[in-house]
Amino acid sequence: MGLRPYQEKLKADIFENWQSGVKNVLAVMPTGMGKTRTFCSIARDLAFQQKLPTAIMVHRKELVQQISVTLAEQGIVHNIIAPRNVIQGIIGAQRQLLKRQYYDYNGLISVVSVDTLNARITKHDKWAKNIKAWITDEAAHVLKENKWERAVGYFTE
Repeated sequence: MGLRPYQEKLKADIFENWQSGVKNVLAVMPTGMGKTRTFCSIARDLAFQQKLPTAIMVHRKELVQQISVTLAEQGIVHNIIAPRNVIQGIIGAQRQLLKRQYYDYNGLISVVSVDTLNARITKHDKWAKNIKAWITDEAAHVLKENKWERAVGYFTE
């Protein structure tokens, strides 16, 4: 499943910014334009071409499933950090849609719920310190001194 030309251009622009030294890039796409497919493709390249452990952080368990299934559709094995029942439901959805699961606790890409990460950071602290790149879905949520800033801080300490 390739990206559309405008998605490829956005992706190329993001990597170009990173290569020129910009550390944080905010990419904006209107609803329905394929943000999830685009950032899953970016995560794949970061993890498998550049060997960077990568996290995709979201704010709702429904988005954890959506992103996990999108990664699975691209054949990408990945970790999921969410409540156990959410992980089991996602594995079931992957098996139903794709006839196999793509969940692996040791995957280079992780999909993580911001609330789960904040609630369970002591369990996932070593994992968080190993993350070298992260993608935040709905980045407008990241504000000074809120749960999102706290979660991003786990990756940068």
